[in-house]
This record gives sequence, C-alpha cells and structure tokens, in this order.
Amino acid sequence: GLLPRRYYVNFALDALAEDDMDEAVRCLELARSGVKSSRWRLVAQQVIFRLRVLKGLHNRELEWLREKMAASSDPELRGRMEELARAQNKAVGILSDYELRMLAALKEG
Repeated sequence: GLLPRRYYVNFALDALAEDDMDEAVRCLELARSGVKSSRWRLVAQQVIFRLRVLKGLHNRELEWLREKMAASSDPELRGRMEELARAQNKAVGILSDYELRMLAALKEG
C-alpha cells in the first residue's frame, strides 16, 4: 500500500467493527509486507476469530434450512429455501477463503 502499515491496520479494525470482512482482510493484506508487527498479528487473529464466528452462524442457518426443506412438501417454499441454502453455502465458502488467507499470512513470518 501507499500508506504506512499502521493506517491499514487501523482501517482493518474499522472494517472489523462494521463486520466488513472483505475490507478487513484487504487492509491487512496491504499492511502485511515485511516484518509483521505484534499489532498486525493481534488484528489478524481478531479477524480470524470473527470469520469463524460468522461461519458458525451461517452453518447453523444452513442446518436449519436443511431441516425445514426436508419437512416441507410445498415445492415453491422448498425452491426458495434451496436458494437461501445456496447463498449460505456461498457465504461459508467466502468466509473460509478469507480465513485461509489470514492463516497463511500469519504463518509467513
């Protein structure tokens, strides 16, 4: 990035407070070149924790949707629930990707 690392770390914290995980990960990736500060590591760990919490929430919603789909005989309702389940799966995939990227960045140095 063009700004000093501490600015990107602060931007990542702001994004984390807003649950904007895409921006939090992006800012931390911009700040990760060279030796990582202890503050960078702490914020990265906070982001990873939040990603895991959000994945857990999406997985619980997905589980609930699957139970409701199995119990439903209404094809229209099942179709809407399947659409929601696909969106939940996509969200879990995105969050998992972010988590893997942050874990890899932590291991780098």
